[in-house]
Amino acid sequence: MVDIQLNPQYKLLSDTHQWIIAKKEGEEYRHVAFFEHLPHACHEFLQRSMRQSAATNIPELLEALKVAKAQLSAALQPLQFRVEVQTIPKTKKEGVPDA
Repeated sequence: MVDIQLNPQYKLLSDTHQWIIAKKEGEEYRHVAFFEHLPHACHEFLQRSMRQSAATNIPELLEALKVAKAQLSAALQPLQFRVEVQTIPKTKKEGVPDA
């Protein structure tokens, strides 16, 4: 079964039915999230990395995302699994002229 270190705190594991995100607690890893599909597990890792960051502003949060994406890409590179992050497009507010 799969056992891939994503970063010092997290591993990506699998069994015959699911993908598992495991978090290090002491010397052991505890299963914290379960997914049927690999992209969903990857998305959760990125979300957790941002939520658990020490970011105090948007640029710091984006940097945490960039680091997590790089960690995930490096760990999954042998699978040629592509990690993409979509940003929310800016929307034009009514009554506000274009800059």
